[in-house]
Amino acid sequence: MIALSRWLPSSKQSTRTCAGYWPMTSILQPPQSPVDGVGMAQFNQQLVDSILSLQRFFTEVRAASSQKEMLELTLAHLKALLPIQNAGFYFPGETGLDFILQTNLTPEAASELNGVIDQAIESGAFGWALNHLRPAALKLDDGTTLVLAALRTRHRVIGVFAASFGFQLAAAWNAHSIVLATFLGCVADAILSDQLAGDLRDHNLKLDRMVQERTHELQNAKEAAELANSAKTRFLANISHELRTPLNAILGYTQILQGNEALDKESSEQVGTVLHSAEHLLSVINDLLDMARAETAAIEIAPVEMELRPLVEDAFRILKPRAEDKSIELQCSVGSGLPRIITMDPKRLRQILLNLGGNAIKFTDRGFVRLEISRRKNAIRFVVSDTGCGISQEDMPRLFQAFQQVGDSSRHAGGTGLGLSISQKILEIMGRQLHVKSEVGKGSSFWFEIESDAAEAESVPELASISTTDSALPPEDRETLPLEDFVRIKALAARGDVLALQQELEQLEGRSAAPGPMIRQLQQLASACKLRQIREMLDRHERHHPHC
Repeated sequence: MIALSRWLPSSKQSTRTCAGYWPMTSILQPPQSPVDGVGMAQFNQQLVDSILSLQRFFTEVRAASSQKEMLELTLAHLKALLPIQNAGFYFPGETGLDFILQTNLTPEAASELNGVIDQAIESGAFGWALNHLRPAALKLDDGTTLVLAALRTRHRVIGVFAASFGFQLAAAWNAHSIVLATFLGCVADAILSDQLAGDLRDHNLKLDRMVQERTHELQNAKEAAELANSAKTRFLANISHELRTPLNAILGYTQILQGNEALDKESSEQVGTVLHSAEHLLSVINDLLDMARAETAAIEIAPVEMELRPLVEDAFRILKPRAEDKSIELQCSVGSGLPRIITMDPKRLRQILLNLGGNAIKFTDRGFVRLEISRRKNAIRFVVSDTGCGISQEDMPRLFQAFQQVGDSSRHAGGTGLGLSISQKILEIMGRQLHVKSEVGKGSSFWFEIESDAAEAESVPELASISTTDSALPPEDRETLPLEDFVRIKALAARGDVLALQQELEQLEGRSAAPGPMIRQLQQLASACKLRQIREMLDRHERHHPHC
């Protein structure tokens, strides 16, 4: 190890003469010794041999597997070309304040070389060699010559070559220095390339480890999130069942009390408040369960062949009382050219239409709410528009977020802010999108499209325009229920067992090839726990069909 506390020469060291050494000026211009013709011919032949061996040297150095092998190859080539007696390579240590011999030499040879390097540091020749492109040559006391040459790349010095030569080197120093600098430049570039390749490999390995660790973390986080979502869905499903059981009793007995003629007006209003609150709680439970399923993509889409017109009429019939309560005109327009049969999940399509229609009615005080169905090239477009308060541009980004209600805060009562979010989720699962256009004070329009084969020829009978003042809709009383089914449904409604009634209607729907409007209407009322309306509907059906 050569300490470098003095390796950079001072201005005095760079010009002073040390005993037994060439002056520093003689390093640049060594004394010219006469060379006879035979010696010159021999020198020229050596120079030609060195040029010829350079290509072979390039190939071998580039094929070397390590820095140590590169240095050994370099020494072997230089010893074959130049009269080298002792030589080695010095590289900076970890601190950068010392140079370490990294060549396999005998202890005696290493001690001798380190000794002359110490003298070179004292004289300033070592520092001079580090800062110049050309090798430095110093004549030693024993008549040999010490050569110092920096291993230099384009941007930095990576090491130093030190060698002692025979005295005859001085006569042909200029040519020898060129050969030496060329070989050392090649090996310096090869060493730097190997170092950079090693650094790149290490960096790539580090990146691979980081990617693997991050991927593992993300996978664990994903599994934890999926487990949490699954647990949440199971919890909501279970808790909703537990909540619906007592709520079923509340709804049943409240509706029985509401039909009690012995109640005075004030008591009847109080019972109506309880019934309204229970119905609202049931809708919240249903929305929360749908939202949990949507977040985990557990909402099932079961497309079947269905008739378009009955579904539209069902949605219109359910929305009609809400519009009449607010004295709003409810309109429906079904364009020409629509297929009579479409492939769709009727439950989800009805859910979306009711959500959009219910929102439109809630935020509209005057004018109309319009449901419009029209044909596009390969799709059917559903549009729900209104003349309500509209939505500001600032509220648009929050419109489809769960539990977010925008617009007039006075209208938020009675809602959870889940209707639009659930509708959007259902459409996303179907690969569709819910669009909106709105202007404050002028109303809003929501629309979406579902695929439809343009080749379907049988069209739905045109329903140009119907409204809440029309009586053109076919009543559900035209449908006749089988006697056994009617008796079971009426008995469940009389007991107020909403859950059993819902299950019975689902089984009845499953047994029917094409469920009629009465079954669908009963399902909607059962989902909302409106037992009084169910009983009235069954009584009316019994009057129209005496056989029941």
